[in-house]
Amino acid sequence: MSVVRKILYWYRKFLYTLFARSEEGLISDYSKCSIIGDIPSVNKDCVHPCVRYSNTAFRGHHWWMVYTPYYNANAMGENPILCYGEGNGEPPTEWHVYKELVPQPETGYNSDPNMLFHEGNLFIFWRENETPRLLQKSLHRGTYCMKLTESEIITYDTPLLPEALPFEDHEVSPVFVCLNGKTLALANHLLFKSPGLQKINNKTKHLIDKLLLVTDLLGIYSQQKSYGIAIWNRVKTDKPYQYAKSIYPKHCNNLYRPWHSDAFEYEDRLYMIMQSNQCNADICLARWNDDLSELVMAKEPLVTNESIGKVGIYKPTAVVHGDKLYVYVSAQEECNRTSNILFRGIIQMTEVNKLFS
Repeated sequence: MSVVRKILYWYRKFLYTLFARSEEGLISDYSKCSIIGDIPSVNKDCVHPCVRYSNTAFRGHHWWMVYTPYYNANAMGENPILCYGEGNGEPPTEWHVYKELVPQPETGYNSDPNMLFHEGNLFIFWRENETPRLLQKSLHRGTYCMKLTESEIITYDTPLLPEALPFEDHEVSPVFVCLNGKTLALANHLLFKSPGLQKINNKTKHLIDKLLLVTDLLGIYSQQKSYGIAIWNRVKTDKPYQYAKSIYPKHCNNLYRPWHSDAFEYEDRLYMIMQSNQCNADICLARWNDDLSELVMAKEPLVTNESIGKVGIYKPTAVVHGDKLYVYVSAQEECNRTSNILFRGIIQMTEVNKLFS
């Protein structure tokens, strides 16, 4: 470990103590997952997993996962790949490649896939960033959709969640859910850069960017802001969703800046499992009230670098099976930061619910 890394390590320990950010996560039971299939090994690198279960077998399988590779932090490789798991028991650790869904665009890149089983079909969503078809519509980002029936794949060309702002994004890591007979989308609402700073001359901006990098590492100030979870409603089935509002989670630690999320239901309550920060992240839970007017974060994280014994923790997904919560999260070995490996953690839902008491 370099001198700079050592200093940052101990400085972060000081901040964790100061702001009561736990270094230990509650999950201790982890299994390494594997992706099996005839694709290049770099495409088995896994981030942005989304795992879903179908009560009725869909195309012969109950367990499905979509993910994107991100080997060596190459955004050009973030092209969604669909997998299935064998059996109808607990969520699998072996995933078989079913289909590479979306090719690499000519310019820009893909990211953040999500899935929803609805009315016997599988809907798959993914974000595009600065791709040609978005730029033609004067958009910077947008979430697209395809529908898999038992026999065909239907792709839609209109973005469901459009984003026209260059530095603010209301649809990061979108999750699509069906509540009370209506579908809606929940996504992270982020400010990536201060718009005012982008207008100054390049030389001054370069110096300020370097200064802000230091203040961000030290937890003093960052251009990047989180406004919580954006709620998108669908008014008409043939029209894009409409942004309604953003809700910031209550009891969110001051060192957290929520980055990516997924959602799951349990006993008629909607939960979100959240990546706390873009880097040096924890995996946390939050729970919605009935009318989605309040989101409360749990007292302790589920996964941390310490508890999983890895680094580079990234966007989680979660499903409840029986009385257990299964959490899938990608992470890196400290000796190899180029590769993202998928892990499955397990915790009893009785332990989860204690976090909100």
